Amino acid sequence: MKNWKDIQEEIRTSREPLKEGSWDEMSSMLRGNTLGRKWLWGLLLIPLFLGLGTWGYLNRKPSVTEPQIEKTSPVKAGATENRELPATQTGVKRPKNVVNEDTEMIARTGGTDHQSPDASLPGPGNTKQENIKERDFSESTGHFQGEGNLQWTAKGIATLNLPENPQLSLKDLSGSGETNPDSIFHRTNTAKPGRWEIRVFVGPTISLNTRKYDPEEGKTHKQFDQANDNAVIPGLGWDAGAELRYRVWKSFRLSSGLGINKVVTRNQYDYTVNEIPVIDSATGNILAYIPVNSAQRVTQGSNNIYNFINIPVSLYYEKPLMGRWTFTAEAIHHTSILLSQSSYKLNSTTLEVNREEREELNNMINAFQLRLGLRYRVGSNFYLAVEPSYRAYYQDVFKDSHVSWKPRDFSISLSGIVKLY
Repeated sequence: MKNWKDIQEEIRTSREPLKEGSWDEMSSMLRGNTLGRKWLWGLLLIPLFLGLGTWGYLNRKPSVTEPQIEKTSPVKAGATENRELPATQTGVKRPKNVVNEDTEMIARTGGTDHQSPDASLPGPGNTKQENIKERDFSESTGHFQGEGNLQWTAKGIATLNLPENPQLSLKDLSGSGETNPDSIFHRTNTAKPGRWEIRVFVGPTISLNTRKYDPEEGKTHKQFDQANDNAVIPGLGWDAGAELRYRVWKSFRLSSGLGINKVVTRNQYDYTVNEIPVIDSATGNILAYIPVNSAQRVTQGSNNIYNFINIPVSLYYEKPLMGRWTFTAEAIHHTSILLSQSSYKLNSTTLEVNREEREELNNMINAFQLRLGLRYRVGSNFYLAVEPSYRAYYQDVFKDSHVSWKPRDFSISLSGIVKLY
C-alpha cells in the first residue's frame, strides 16, 4: 500500500483525474493514521493511570479506630454506707475469706473476728475509702453488689472494677484460700530443654607447615636443605559442617555429624641450582655432580590443597553464665577421608618441583580437636556462638617414610544452635 507522502506527490504531479483506487488508498491511509494515534494515546494513558492508582494505594491513610474505654467512677473517699442485707431467699452465705492476704489490694475483715460482716478497702495512702457490710445480692448474676467497685460472688470471689489509679495493682483475687497467680496471668515457660540440639557451623582455618623430611642417604641433593628452607608456609582454608547433639547427663552431651575441611598450605620455592647430579639408574643413588656454566634459579609459588570429609564424635559441655550467655567446651575425635588434592613437592634428588600423585597419600587419617565457645541466646531455643578451636592429626598424610606431615590448624567458627524441646 502507498504511504501518505506518495499519494500527496501523485496528486500534485497528476495532470489527469485521479484513479478510483487512489481515493480508496487515501481513505485507508487516513483511517490507519487515526487508528494509530488512538493506540498511541492508549498506550501512553494506561501506564499513567496505573501509576496514579499505585501512588494512591501506597499513600492511603489507614483507618484508625479509636479504642473505647469504659470508665468507672472512682471510689469516693470518706463515703460510708451501712445497709443491712435483707432476708435472702436463695440461702447463699457470705464468704468468710474475702481475698488472699498476699495481694496488693486486700479486702480486710474488720477487727480480729474473721466472721465480722464489716470489710474495708484501702485506697492510695493507706486510707480507708469505704466500709462495706453485706451488699445487695443479684439472683440473676449471682453477685453481691457493693458500693463503688467491689462485687462479691456467691462462690466467695471478690471482683473489682479498678478505677484509673496508677497506684492500684491487682495480683490475685482468688478467694480459694491459696495463691494461684497462674490462674489469672500468663504462665511462665518452665519447660526444660530437651535432650537434642542441632548445630551448624562454618569458619576459616589456618593450616600450619609441619612437614618434616628424613632424606635418604646417597639419594639426596647436597643443596636440598637450602632449597627447602622455609619453602612451605601456612595457608588459609575453611571448615564447615552440621552436628546432632544428645544430652546424656546434666550439662554433658554426645555429638556426631558430618563436616568438610579444606587444608591449605602455600609453596614459595626460591633457590639456585649450581650443580647437576649424576644418578645411578639401577639404585637411584647420586654418583657425582656436574657444575653448570650458569646457575639456574628456580622460583615457584603454588597452593597445596587437601579436601577431607570429617566424621566427628565428641563430648560436649556447657556452663550457663550470667544472662543469656553460655560457656562451652568440646573434645572431638575426627575420622577424615581424603576426597581430593592438588599439591606439589620438592624432589630431594633432582631439586625439581613435581606434582604429587594421589597414590602417594593415605586415603584416611585421624585427628583430635579441642573447641571452646561463647554463645548467646537469641530466642527461646536458638543460639549464636563464636567457637575457636585447635586440631591436630596424629597420622601422616604421606605414605613415604622419608616425608612426614601431620597437619595442624587453628580455626574460629560461627555457629547456629537450635535446641529441640
